[in-house]
Amino acid sequence: MAKKIRFIFLFLTIALLSFLIINKYFQNSPLATWYFYDNNGEYITGHYYPPAEDDATDAVISIPEKPTKEGLTITHWDTCSIELNIDNKTLNISYFTDGLIQASLSTKTTPYVVLTELYFYQPDDMHWSINRLEDGTYKGWVWDNVANQLISFRYQEDKTTIIDGTKYTLMPESYWLFQRWANGVLVEEYTLDDLPAKDNFIPDIDKQRLIQVKAELQTTVNELVAPLNLPFNLMLWDNSLCQ
Repeated sequence: MAKKIRFIFLFLTIALLSFLIINKYFQNSPLATWYFYDNNGEYITGHYYPPAEDDATDAVISIPEKPTKEGLTITHWDTCSIELNIDNKTLNISYFTDGLIQASLSTKTTPYVVLTELYFYQPDDMHWSINRLEDGTYKGWVWDNVANQLISFRYQEDKTTIIDGTKYTLMPESYWLFQRWANGVLVEEYTLDDLPAKDNFIPDIDKQRLIQVKAELQTTVNELVAPLNLPFNLMLWDNSLCQ
C-alpha cells in the first residue's frame, strides 16, 4: 500500500512539474513577431508577449510598441499581416490560414478615406473589390448570390448608399429581400425563401477581373514602397513574406 502511495505521489509530482514547465514556456513564448523596415535602411525585430507580471513587484510588464514612423511592418501571428505607412497612405494586408486575403489602401487623414479594398480567396475567388473615384464615389466588383458571379456596382461616398448594384436583407420573418438599383433608383425588388449559396464555379471573366485588380494594386504599392529601398521585392499575392 505504501509503495502504491509513493508511486501516485511521484506521478503527481512529475505531472505538476511538467505543467509548470509547459505553462512557463507558453508564458514566455511570443504571441507575435514583427519586422520593421524604414527608409534609412533601419531593420528592427520585435515580439508581442502575453500579459505578464513581474515576480518581484507584481507590476504588469510593458510590451514594446512597434515603430510609428513611416516604413513597412510585417507581423507573424495566427494570421500574417503587412502594414505600409508612407506618403500619407496606409496599406494593410492580412493573410488568413483558410486562404482569405484582405487588402486595403487608405489615407492617414482623420477620418481616414478608403482608396482601395480587395477581398479574395487564393487563388482566384474574388468576393469584393472597390476603388474610390475622383468624384468621391466608389466603383468595383462584388460577388452576387443570385447571379452567382461578380457584378459591377457603385456606391456613394459613404460606401453604403447604392447607386448601381444589389442588396440582400434578412427580414424578421426569416426570408430574404432582394433589391437592385440602377443610377440611384430602385428598379427591382422581390423576396427569397433562402439565399443562394456560393458554389465552387468561378467564371473565367471573374478570374480575369481579379488578375487585373491585383495587378493595379501591386503597381500602386510598388510606387509607394520605392523610397524604402527594401532588400526584397514586396510581392503582395504570393504570401512569401509569411513563410
